[in-house]
Amino acid sequence: MLNVYLGFAFVQAAWQVWVLFALYGLHLGMSQGVLLALVAHKVPGALRGTAFGFLNLAVGIALLPASILAGELWQHCY
Repeated sequence: MLNVYLGFAFVQAAWQVWVLFALYGLHLGMSQGVLLALVAHKVPGALRGTAFGFLNLAVGIALLPASILAGELWQHCY
């Protein structure tokens, strides 16, 4: 996955962006289901909704600063 992120940093042409997005989507599609299945399997049934809520909270908290940083970099570099 790190290769895709590094690829976005060094992309030279528009077609390369589309290839990297496809690779990123493929990775996300293969890993997201496994993560959700792991949470569903490890958490007791009564707490499953809470576990999914906390998982999405953690992802959201991580994505907010990452998105802000990406926006700032985009605005200052392009």
